[in-house]
Amino acid sequence: MRFKSTFLSSRLAPWVGVAGAVLLVVLGFAGAVLASESAAVQVETKLQQQLAVDGTTGYIIELREKADLAPAYTMSWSDRGRYVYETLKATADRSQADLVAYLTQNGVQFKAFWIDNVILVESSNINVVNEIQKRTDVARLLARRTVTLDPIRETEEQPKTTAVEPNLTYVGADQVWAQGFKGAGIVVSNIDTGARTSHDALKPHYRGWDGATYSHDYNFYDPGNYCSGTPCDNNGHGSHTMGTMLGDDGGANQIGMAPEAKWIACKGCGTSSCSDATLIACAQWIAAPTKYDGTSPDPNMRPHIVNNSWGGGSGDNWYQ
Repeated sequence: MRFKSTFLSSRLAPWVGVAGAVLLVVLGFAGAVLASESAAVQVETKLQQQLAVDGTTGYIIELREKADLAPAYTMSWSDRGRYVYETLKATADRSQADLVAYLTQNGVQFKAFWIDNVILVESSNINVVNEIQKRTDVARLLARRTVTLDPIRETEEQPKTTAVEPNLTYVGADQVWAQGFKGAGIVVSNIDTGARTSHDALKPHYRGWDGATYSHDYNFYDPGNYCSGTPCDNNGHGSHTMGTMLGDDGGANQIGMAPEAKWIACKGCGTSSCSDATLIACAQWIAAPTKYDGTSPDPNMRPHIVNNSWGGGSGDNWYQ
């Protein structure tokens, strides 16, 4: 498994499929940059093939205008998050307005996102695609994507000789703890299959648990409604990766790197696969978490770190 650390940038490209686990520091960068309007709309080969066979299909519309988030680098944590969110959203609302009106008038089902100024079309015929290709505000048309999760590999359990798991001592985490660094004041997150808020090693660290009651607003999001109204992990993968980050039951099971951190999560994967729609929705939620029902985004509630452990290949710039 490969690990990569990078900053969460202004553009989260809508194609996905990054192998391994990726740890991102959620800083955000944040005006508007308009590409040349003379360039032709690019249509991905895979989408062309799908249209040639089916005549009707779903796809991703990437608009040309991109927000310039450079001023955010000099701002405080709170000001930066608000500026990035407001700038991205204003850019998307303005540049998507005419295209949204066209799609609506033609009965096309779609969902618009501000995180990367893209629109995900559920399905349309070739005539709509041909009209979109004539537009000067569209940069590319891309095929829809679904990525898979690598299964959790079970190993034979060995007798425990210490509460601290060997994966932690192997990388020297205990030595860092001894210097007073255990993740206090940090909020981590993942985009995965969810996470069990009731798990003994996770519950004490869930930001939505105050020791007596749960509050899932701004702490858990399920854009695909896989959990039917209550946070869940119907696979185990997300709980596993969250445990690796901070799992600790306060007793005989210390499994996480940062046991004093808090966590929140977005369920971008149904069971063993993750759709582009839910992954982009989760990326957007990470930058500005919402209430459990998806309303009232607040960038001040965003995490410091987000982990994504999906399978599917390398060389993808979705995280940029």
